Amino acid sequence: EPQFFCETFYNLGVAYGELSKWKAAIRAYKRAIHLDPRDWQAYCNLGVDYVNSRQYAKAVDAFKRAAELNPQDMTLFVSIGFNCGKLKRYSEAIEAYSRALQLKPDFAIAYYNISLFQFHLHRNADAIQAAEKALAIEPDYDEPYVVIGMSRRESGDLDGAITAFKRAAEMNPGFMEAHANLGEAYI
Repeated sequence: EPQFFCETFYNLGVAYGELSKWKAAIRAYKRAIHLDPRDWQAYCNLGVDYVNSRQYAKAVDAFKRAAELNPQDMTLFVSIGFNCGKLKRYSEAIEAYSRALQLKPDFAIAYYNISLFQFHLHRNADAIQAAEKALAIEPDYDEPYVVIGMSRRESGDLDGAITAFKRAAEMNPGFMEAHANLGEAYI
């Protein structure tokens, strides 16, 4: 009988979420979790609805609990990393994306995000290294070139920065961030 109620609250959370009623969805998932504290999917969905309601710290906590219960689900670590990044908890974000890479070593977006967070921490050599790993996996990925350029510019290598920004702009002529950074590098 408790399992029936757990599933009922879980399904209610899904329904409220589909209606964009985040507070009601969160309440329903919390009730489902109270009945079954090992339901990683309820924690995951709780995290999603916390994100939808812009409660990023609570989302991180929910995704972390889901990941403890289901440590083989790479998307949970991506969700932790993404939300830690929104909170400017860059070291935690790097740790989460690194865990995702343990599960999927050819995940270029994870390397890119790590490069971006390394840049925010002023670890320019590490940022460049992570961006280059992303490019080794996906050579046509333009965004890592911008991180390489920003890291090189911050390190005083203006020529290297310009080269990286030009590469990103050539790959994607509509990539405004590449053009803006290129323009700033020439000033």
